[in-house]
Amino acid sequence: MTTLDNTDGGETAILSFFRAFIEGGWWWHLYGIILLTVQLLVVGNLAIPNAYSSSSDNNGSGLMTVMAVGRGCALANGVAFWSFRRQLPGLIGSNGLTPAASLIEGTKRKLTRRPSSMRSVTAQVVGAGATGGTIATRVTGSLLRSAPNETQTWKQWFDNFLQFPTVFWAVGSSDRALLGVCTSGIVLSSLLFLVPLVLCSKNICSKSAWWHLVYTIIETLAWWTCGFLYLSLIHVSGDFLGLQSDSNLVEIDALLGLVRLVQTTHPYPALLAVRFFAFRKMLGCGICKWYGSGMWQKLTAMNVHYFTQPLPNRFSYFAHHMPNWFHRQSVLATFCIEVLLPYLIWADLLWPPTSIWKVLSVIRYVAWLGFNCLNFAINVSGNYGFIGFLNTCENLSLTDDRLWIALLSVLGLGKSEIQTSVIAGEEMGKGALISMFVMTAGSLFRLAVGIVIITYLAVSSLPTLSRASRGSFTANDFVSTLPFENYPEVKDMFRSASQKVDILYSRQRKLRLCNYQGKFAGMHDYRWEPIIEGSRDGEIWHQYKWKYKLNAGPDECGRVLPFHLPRLDWRVWFLPLSARRGGTPPGWYFDLLDDLQKQTPEVVALIHEDPFGEGGSAEGTPGPPNYIRSRLVEFTFAPKSSNEWWNINNLQVRSTPMDIVVVGPGVGTSSDDDSNDVGHEKEE
Repeated sequence: MTTLDNTDGGETAILSFFRAFIEGGWWWHLYGIILLTVQLLVVGNLAIPNAYSSSSDNNGSGLMTVMAVGRGCALANGVAFWSFRRQLPGLIGSNGLTPAASLIEGTKRKLTRRPSSMRSVTAQVVGAGATGGTIATRVTGSLLRSAPNETQTWKQWFDNFLQFPTVFWAVGSSDRALLGVCTSGIVLSSLLFLVPLVLCSKNICSKSAWWHLVYTIIETLAWWTCGFLYLSLIHVSGDFLGLQSDSNLVEIDALLGLVRLVQTTHPYPALLAVRFFAFRKMLGCGICKWYGSGMWQKLTAMNVHYFTQPLPNRFSYFAHHMPNWFHRQSVLATFCIEVLLPYLIWADLLWPPTSIWKVLSVIRYVAWLGFNCLNFAINVSGNYGFIGFLNTCENLSLTDDRLWIALLSVLGLGKSEIQTSVIAGEEMGKGALISMFVMTAGSLFRLAVGIVIITYLAVSSLPTLSRASRGSFTANDFVSTLPFENYPEVKDMFRSASQKVDILYSRQRKLRLCNYQGKFAGMHDYRWEPIIEGSRDGEIWHQYKWKYKLNAGPDECGRVLPFHLPRLDWRVWFLPLSARRGGTPPGWYFDLLDDLQKQTPEVVALIHEDPFGEGGSAEGTPGPPNYIRSRLVEFTFAPKSSNEWWNINNLQVRSTPMDIVVVGPGVGTSSDDDSNDVGHEKEE
């Protein structure tokens, strides 16, 4: 139930409205109506031989808008590949924290061996760690005896590929192959951005229907290849490419490749599909907050968000110190933008391009403005890398061709130049229509694409929104609201279809074609940060400074990162949250400590300063320290009257699972003869 403590009358009324709208099920009633309407419009539009409407009425067909979304997402792809390539050697390279080669080899053995017997095993293994220190590991579980499966049929190979879809089955997992995939992604993204603009500006595609058909197929394959390359990196990167936005990137690439097949001749259904993606994503974020942490309904979430988010910056400090009323109104504004404004996207959905349509389309632009304002506020007050830019590009689907015609006019392109450069796609569409008819029997081809699009809309909707609402909304709820009381056989048909939707969703999860979107649902009111230190004598400790995370020390305020997303710093943010609940850090965190002690160059490059390297703060000859330790401290924003940005205090608890000491070779050989020896469990 909604808690209305410490709220005034206006806030109480607004929260009561959201409670009725969300918990009363109105949100998914409206969502279901919009879903069915969009599906019908997509199929109906694709049934028309040439649905390209002339742009001479200044309303546009949607082609320019879809092209704008595509060019923006191409840039976002390039930035994502570039950002990860900078960090790849230290994360998943041969000397990285989680070598991709080891993961692929282990997966290959698992998928190509058949089980024969299983027995229970409990063992205590004590031996030298990677640095010569003592590491005690307790293994409890089941030992699976297996025999190699010498031969694989094509079906078995395909099943294995679906279980672990990655290009590295073919190209290998060397550092060169990993970097090559990133470089290929950057090049492909650049071509997806530049080539369509060049072809349209030269009006090349309209000169030959056959050439346009070939180019359409090539661009579609380019989008799918770009998404598959990023998917390949996700599967071999473990935790480091495990954010929702990584899957989001794969999904939008697959969608843009699909709609590219029809966007020239039928741009409107292509635009509807991409617009629906933005609608579902934003609404999912709002619904998951309502059913997430109680702080959202108490209007206190923004009181803690700015200092507990993954990578705060100096703007976070000023946002945190805004008045309490500002934080409360920010929560209400977030609910309005993420729960109500998505429905305004469709205000002009069923209206023809008349004067009334132009008035209603202003409402859609209000939603677009609200989305961008929220996105801007989030990315200015915190560091989210390319994620904010990707969201901005996806939200361009809320605009229409009038905006781009006006923008090109402002840039000095007259009407004739616009017709020639971009809006000449009408002639391109006619040529493409001929090619499609000759090569793919036109109508059947469009029907197939339409079926795939409406299936995608359904599969990406029901399971993901059910997860966002913590199970309060299910496919059966949706079917029960359909107006077919007198036709039980129709409802049975929809109920059977909804069950198939759940099956399709579960089967495609490895491919990341439809993904759950729900950010910031969980909130907490503390910030624990790991501090890693090294010592030669166990008495004087020197700090290893993170590149982008907060470090203990004066003048620490955080950095502002426009597009780069530091994966190690982001992933380490999750570890104290687990440690507070008693969770053991993952194996790669112990490897991070070991590699810092060994001064592995690829891993050291991920941090800002190695105090024991050349030019480090530690006295003496550069070289590995004898001890590495990890401990948690508590960060809170300093008051405005202070000269500091942060207050840093030791934890009040005695110890946490992240209080770890790694001992170098030759310093300690047993786990109980020295207080500095390692005595921890390493996750396997």
